[in-house]
Amino acid sequence: MAKKSIKEDKKEFVRGICNKVEHSRANKQTRAVHVYEGIRTITQTHAPGLGTVRDEDGRILTETTEVWERWKEYFYKLYNDPC
Repeated sequence: MAKKSIKEDKKEFVRGICNKVEHSRANKQTRAVHVYEGIRTITQTHAPGLGTVRDEDGRILTETTEVWERWKEYFYKLYNDPC
């Protein structure tokens, strides 16, 4: 049920941007930059940030420096583990 609602909301959001772009272009109220901004809004992908990670003990790390250190530690162990 939630997925259906999200899907409908996204369709409505995209339709709204398309209508706004088409209307403003038809009335020549905007420059091409605004049209491209609308298109970019629709087509952009979401790139999540670092956010949070868990340390080796399972604690959640939220501070940026702690997260970076955890990733550094993880990759060091990943690539330097003698197998």
